[in-house]
Amino acid sequence: QSLTELADSISRQGILHAIGVRPIAGTDRYEIVYGERRYRASLIAGKEDIKATVYTDLSDDEAEQKAIAENLHRQDITPMEEAETLKAAIASGRYDYATLATQIGKSENYIRTRIKLTTLIPEIARLIDTEEITVAVATEISRYGKDVQTDVYNSHLKDGVVHNNWRTMNASNVARLIERNYTTDLSRYKFDKSACASCPHNTRNLLLFCEGSCDGNCANTACLREKQTTYLLDKAFYGSELFPMAKFGQTEYDSNDMVVERLVNFGYDVEKIGNNSIPFPMWPMQPEQDCFSSDVEYSIAVEEYEQNKEKCKNDRATIENMAREGKASLYVCIGRYDITLCYIPTAEGNLGDVDSEIANLEAKDKRNKEIAVERTIEDTKKIILEADITETKFSQDEDKMIYFFLLSSLRKDVIRKTKCSAFSKRNVQKDKTKRPLRLLFGS
Repeated sequence: QSLTELADSISRQGILHAIGVRPIAGTDRYEIVYGERRYRASLIAGKEDIKATVYTDLSDDEAEQKAIAENLHRQDITPMEEAETLKAAIASGRYDYATLATQIGKSENYIRTRIKLTTLIPEIARLIDTEEITVAVATEISRYGKDVQTDVYNSHLKDGVVHNNWRTMNASNVARLIERNYTTDLSRYKFDKSACASCPHNTRNLLLFCEGSCDGNCANTACLREKQTTYLLDKAFYGSELFPMAKFGQTEYDSNDMVVERLVNFGYDVEKIGNNSIPFPMWPMQPEQDCFSSDVEYSIAVEEYEQNKEKCKNDRATIENMAREGKASLYVCIGRYDITLCYIPTAEGNLGDVDSEIANLEAKDKRNKEIAVERTIEDTKKIILEADITETKFSQDEDKMIYFFLLSSLRKDVIRKTKCSAFSKRNVQKDKTKRPLRLLFGS
């Protein structure tokens, strides 16, 4: 469309600015250095002659410099064309950001910001060139991954979006809304965030002014979830090593499903515990002298710390003894953001109930066997589906697998009726080798 409009202008006014060309060695032809759009539009307009400046002795580096300068100083260049031109200049290896900035008269930050626009999804890139959103708004969106960009476009920028449309918003408001709706506050998490400090997905490194948490917000939810899961698993196993008698538990409303799922896959039981659990006593925080204005206050704080430490030690020993005697259940509790220890006193009527414990273990053992059978069936089905049996005969093992699945698909009453009425004892004794097939396929 833009070429057609340029062709119409050339038909009326001709070429206003000559294109640049240089001779191709050993031929009578020329290579366009700059002005390719004007050349193509002139062809559309049916022109046979075009103004051209011929550079007889131009190196590749000089040709590229002229091409970049010409493109970037065009009055009708679009933001995305400019971004692609700058990106190509850096990718060529002939420039770094400093030399390119000197060449075009722009700052290095300007170049980096413009090149970042090339990471936009096509739908949002078109909105810049049609001036439906500003470059500043697009720049804020380009700081995030394609998943966030796609959701922002579909929910707030797409044609037909009436409620919560962001097209008329300024850049600062868009940046604030994206951070609020599509990122997670890192201060909620306790894993080692040293790598997050310089991560490009940390909004503290994306935005000029960071409001709220000094840790910033994370825009890469997949990475955040994996780091949190790994941290909680490590802490859960550590708690289990410290207290071998403790079980894994989870509450109904404050649990991390990914951690629970991985523990179950590892073969651990994770019990559902109610709201009657009691937090396990935690060691008091040791006072630091720098936090007190006088030695007297510090001495008092140390004395209180020693008393609390002794009390905590006794309380923990009491609870551990109760757990050993079956008077309490100790749990490593899987929380949404952290792993904690808690316990639940056991009712006196159930203390020492060995039969109940045996029944519970037998039920778990039965279920484990059922799971093993289910997984064996799934694996067997997978082997059958993946096997190439188009040009080979069934092996003995394959025959057995087919019989196994066919038998499992028959109803019990069909097998019973078949056994009772379909065959006589004489026929069975006469030809035992055919009996399985008759049982499977006869009715």
